[in-house]
Amino acid sequence: MKKLIIISTVCIALILSACSNSSNKSEQANSKEETTFHAIDTTQLTKGATYYQCEMHHEVTSDQPGSCPKCGMDLEKVVKQ
Repeated sequence: MKKLIIISTVCIALILSACSNSSNKSEQANSKEETTFHAIDTTQLTKGATYYQCEMHHEVTSDQPGSCPKCGMDLEKVVKQ
C-alpha cells in the first residue's frame, strides 16, 4: 500500500511539473512575438498601400507578415482602398 501511495505521489508531481513547463514556454513564445510586432497607423497610409491585419483583432496591424500577439493567428494581407 505504501508503494502505491509513493508511486501515485511521484506521478502527480511529474504531471504538475510538466504542465507548468509548457505554460512557461507558451508565455515565452508570446513575449517573443510581441517584441517583433510592428504596429502601424493605417490612417496615414495612401490608397493602394499594403499592410497586414489580424482577422479577429482589427487593431492589430503590421507592415510585415507575422502572427497576432493576442491570438496567434496569421496576419492577413490588406490593400488600403
